[in-house]
Amino acid sequence: MSGFTPEHLALIAEGVREQRNQLLVDNVDRFNAVRWSSLTQEEQQRWVDYRQALLDIPEQSEFPLNIIWPILPE
Repeated sequence: MSGFTPEHLALIAEGVREQRNQLLVDNVDRFNAVRWSSLTQEEQQRWVDYRQALLDIPEQSEFPLNIIWPILPE
């Protein structure tokens, strides 16, 4: 990751984590028990996979400069 200082990379990583956290709040944390139970098992699994993919973003090999964002389930 040439051309970036460790401090700059840390700022970029912080921004990516903030974006990821907002996606969790906006899309995943909105489920309550009633809404969750109304989903099929397949739908629930898609949401579980999406949440895990968001949590795994810092583990991506090119983090924080090249992020592969998961696709929001329908």
